[in-house]
Amino acid sequence: MPVMLPSEKDDIGQFNRLSASQVNSYNNCSRMWWFEKKIGLKIPDIPALHRGKAVERAFSMVLKESPALIMSNAPTNILDSIPLSDAGVPDREQRNGWPAQYLLPLKQEDRPSTIDDLRDWAIKRLELHLKRAIGEEKISWEKNPRKSGVWEDGVDFETCIQMCVQSLEWHLQEVSRCLEEKPEDVIQSWRNGDREYWPSPDGYPYQFDSNNPLSGDGELTVSEAWAIVRPWFVDPSAEDFAMNAVIPEHFFMGEYDLVYRWDGKIKIVDLKASTGNNFRSEDYVNQMQMYAMLWWATHGKKQVPDDLEIWYVGAGKRKQIPVPEIQHLDSMYLDLQKMWTQIKGTEISIADCPPNPKPLRKFLKGGVDDGEDTMGRCDVCEWSMLCPNGGSDDEYPETGAIQIPGKSNALNVEDIGDLNPRISVVAEVFNYIENDSKPPFIRVKQGSHFANLQFNDNIWKNISSKLATKIQKGSILLVDGVCPSANWKGEVSLKFDPHSNLEIVDKSEPQRDSITSGSPRVDVSGRIAYFTEKSGVNARGEWKRKGVVILNDKGKIQIEGWDNQFPATLEVASPGDEVIVTNLALETWAVLLRGNLTKFSDAFITRRWN
Repeated sequence: MPVMLPSEKDDIGQFNRLSASQVNSYNNCSRMWWFEKKIGLKIPDIPALHRGKAVERAFSMVLKESPALIMSNAPTNILDSIPLSDAGVPDREQRNGWPAQYLLPLKQEDRPSTIDDLRDWAIKRLELHLKRAIGEEKISWEKNPRKSGVWEDGVDFETCIQMCVQSLEWHLQEVSRCLEEKPEDVIQSWRNGDREYWPSPDGYPYQFDSNNPLSGDGELTVSEAWAIVRPWFVDPSAEDFAMNAVIPEHFFMGEYDLVYRWDGKIKIVDLKASTGNNFRSEDYVNQMQMYAMLWWATHGKKQVPDDLEIWYVGAGKRKQIPVPEIQHLDSMYLDLQKMWTQIKGTEISIADCPPNPKPLRKFLKGGVDDGEDTMGRCDVCEWSMLCPNGGSDDEYPETGAIQIPGKSNALNVEDIGDLNPRISVVAEVFNYIENDSKPPFIRVKQGSHFANLQFNDNIWKNISSKLATKIQKGSILLVDGVCPSANWKGEVSLKFDPHSNLEIVDKSEPQRDSITSGSPRVDVSGRIAYFTEKSGVNARGEWKRKGVVILNDKGKIQIEGWDNQFPATLEVASPGDEVIVTNLALETWAVLLRGNLTKFSDAFITRRWN
């Protein structure tokens, strides 16, 4: 099977696993890993990153479709709505409600009869899906407060469709080979309706009650060959990262792009919407070999992939990656387990991550190694102004009582690493109102104080599935790890995130925090990593919010506020500068700590970079 989902007994958790990108980042420079993976700094969101996502999504959507079921000019959303489990993966228990079940197979004369016909059908589908995918990615980019560049410079339809068509041509080679070889056992098994434990996404349920509804009984057709060779890939309708493969011990995960397996061999493919002539090509080789280890580890350490390929669709070149020997897979497994213990299973500091970068290597188109170290990694590092290698240092601003020149009173500056806006309260349900389309309205009472519980659909679904009994008016709740906030009317909300929990308890449960014990306003200091900005239009007109991310040696905080409340001092500050920001209202989401600017907030530059 292509994936191995984590078991319920998972002490590590989704957000604390290693991935290929984490491993490569740490091996390339542990300080870069600290900034990006430990502290959570975000690199600029450039359009080229979304080009790759659009190309992969469009190609996957066409692979999911069948020319025996869908006309070339059909809408792009026909196979969107698949049944999902609570975990956000295709629900293998559901036998009904799959979109392909409600479609009648096309007449034979309406199906492609040759490879050329199949190519024409697929290209028309690619064009439609790509337009949709590019539109969706553009919206995502525009919403990102860290966006950078000009969309049209990084994403244009003609370049993207060429990449999609190149992917298609390599897939059609598999289809042609199936038509030439005509493997009788494979064909008959498919026609009989036999399915892999994790079938390739096609809009149908995980099991058929009888024969495959798109099968014939004579000569193998091109539409049948298209379905037979269909690789496994992450269903575009699944929730993000829900289909990661996770090794049984949970410390490493990865997400395969394509897994071909129709001929009895396992070929893992990584699709890159690039030419491969940059230093990242070295990381891609390491990534594919880690994927080979991942496959081996999730298949009882008995099955090794037969082929590893990188498709550089921007260059029209396929790169074969040597499949590691079992001894190498075993040592890689042990090394990654040791790495997890070292950097994830143990609390480490910035001092444990020195700035000792690997040199960059030069690559030609198609990821061909030029065999030379070309330049220092620091020359292209986004975080050079935060690092001793870029002229900064590891002496971060002091905390405690800080006297600002010109201020009569000292500021009480708190350490970013010590800030915790979460509270835990025991309260009685004062009001409970069911809602069919969204989470229920729950209002709780603690003494004479009230608060509303606030959660999104997924969080409520997860919480409600674990409740032993139904919540009702008068129930006593332990609301744990929530973030309090108050609106302009003074109404208190207790916000849930993936780190929050709720359970029904007895009246004897001891009290924790007070509903009114929300986080007081705080003053923080740190070094500026970067600025953010987002804008839009609502019923009141245009709006804009500005932000800044500052860090110290223990953590970071995302500071944000309306344009007219953004301190003038920060407008003239630069990344690398050290600042104090005052009167912040704290909140959090998962591991993201946020400070909201108010009209009483202010900022002071305490040291300039360089």
